Amino acid sequence: MTIHRHQIRIRQIGPEINIELSQPGEERRMRLILVRHGEAAPAEVDPTQGLSETGVRNVEKVASWLSRVGLRPDLIHESGKKRAAQTAEILARAVAAGRKPEAVRGLGPQDPVEEAVEKLDFLEGEVLWVSHLPFLSRVVSRLLIGREEPELVRFLPGSAACLERDSARRWVLLWMVAPGVLCG
Repeated sequence: MTIHRHQIRIRQIGPEINIELSQPGEERRMRLILVRHGEAAPAEVDPTQGLSETGVRNVEKVASWLSRVGLRPDLIHESGKKRAAQTAEILARAVAAGRKPEAVRGLGPQDPVEEAVEKLDFLEGEVLWVSHLPFLSRVVSRLLIGREEPELVRFLPGSAACLERDSARRWVLLWMVAPGVLCG
């Protein structure tokens, strides 16, 4: 008797959700793009702490660069906080061809990393998360070394990092970019 192992793949493209059964041995590649929200306005200026003018400009620079390198995320999720939502909207206009970002639970600054990482087992393609510190740094450390500490990368406001999961389910950091290193 032969036992074949299949995995269910769930992929959302726009409003449609496709559910497929993978074939044994089929490679499942995934890229996770993590973006820290842009610089927030001081609470005295904006009590909801939306993006400052500098924050908007810096996120636009990163969004332009992501578009030029060919990023086309299948999903864009953000934490639901105003500055993350504004950052996600700017990114979506540049790289998502009309696809709208979705506010999801579990991407807040102090949310448990393990719950978010478990969700990645059911995703593939390119997924973009817009979130906050310390959550983003903890996610990177958890994926790369299996624990949330120490901080392996430093997310400045508006910066982005791309991690890739290979067919053996190992994660590697492909690149990281910050607004300060981009022209424009």
